[in-house]
Amino acid sequence: MAGRLTPLLALVGLACVLLATQIPFAQAAPGDRWVRIAVKPLDLTRKEELFDIASAPGSYRAIRLQTRRAVLSLSRVVVNYADGTSELATGPILLRRGGRSQPIGTGQDHFLDTLSLVYSSERPRGTAEIEIWGLQSGEGRAAKRPETVSRLAGDAPPLPPRLGQPQEIVAGSGVLIGTRSVGFSIDRDDIVIAEGIGKFARIKLRVRENDILLHSVTVAYTEGPDTVLDQPQRLDRDSESRWLDIDGSRFPKLVRLVYASKPGAQGRARVEIVGEHAPDWLAADGEGQRHNDGWLLIGAQSAGFIGFDDDAIPVGPHRQGFKEIRVAVRDAAITLNQMSVVYDNGERHIIPVGARIGAGSTYGPVALSDSSRPLREIRVRYRSRFIDKAVLATSAAVVEVWGKR
Repeated sequence: MAGRLTPLLALVGLACVLLATQIPFAQAAPGDRWVRIAVKPLDLTRKEELFDIASAPGSYRAIRLQTRRAVLSLSRVVVNYADGTSELATGPILLRRGGRSQPIGTGQDHFLDTLSLVYSSERPRGTAEIEIWGLQSGEGRAAKRPETVSRLAGDAPPLPPRLGQPQEIVAGSGVLIGTRSVGFSIDRDDIVIAEGIGKFARIKLRVRENDILLHSVTVAYTEGPDTVLDQPQRLDRDSESRWLDIDGSRFPKLVRLVYASKPGAQGRARVEIVGEHAPDWLAADGEGQRHNDGWLLIGAQSAGFIGFDDDAIPVGPHRQGFKEIRVAVRDAAITLNQMSVVYDNGERHIIPVGARIGAGSTYGPVALSDSSRPLREIRVRYRSRFIDKAVLATSAAVVEVWGKR
């Protein structure tokens, strides 16, 4: 029995160390007290969630989380404040049943806005509950939120103008770097960008399954100030925005969308963030070679993007080829039958696969027949019964192609 408990105790101990080192925290001062802000349901199949906590009265110095009915591993927690600032905590942060996290916050009073979680569970299905607690000082309990127009009540804001006709989604340049299924009961969502995935000079948004009336886009980076893109426009279903310039010298960590809410709306939309690499990120002597053990994300998109069985994944601009590639899959499993590597001169290297690749898994690496030539695109063929059109909007697999020299 002791032998079986040792790995578990080691895991719990490691989680405690991570809690202590990865989460910013504030110590309670005399007069401070913890207040339960909300109890929210958590769908264990979604893997990420955004909660509206703007109705919490007063201001708060920190928050902490407690789980019910499930063991959760939190990989990212983002607390967004009403003044537009945010607090980021990364994990893994282990929450056992009835367990609670360390405080998240720096000890300064803030009015709360939203809470974003990225999580996994020992149970792949079902629901859990997350308790959100706030650390409140005496001044915080008496604090009044500044008078603003409520985001969820009163007259609907005027619709933003449509800036030209939306563009139909077509294959082209750009790499899919973030996705989220969004609802319309609140008017903002955070789309998390994987840490260190790349630097990008510009981004654009793709929308599926519903229209979005977009007010602004904010890009937050791992360091330094945000880039706020106040460009109102209407994005129709199955369309994409024009390119938006961002700071290509820094790693993005999330893209925050603010759009017109639709009280009582039942539908959802899938929003995808596509990035264009910063200049020379894919170069043989570029900065990208110093990250991810030399592996470069050279192309990515949702499975079923062009057709039901086949996709063409364009590769970002580069001047020198790759010795090997691998395929990584996120969000849902796929069964991959074949890959075709298309070089810049049109020649193809066909790679039979015939493998099921689970969410969070990789296939490869696979050596390429010509490592001297740049690549134009990667064509992939799926088994159609593993690509369900009915769920593409909310749970489509993201297929990433990585290259190494």
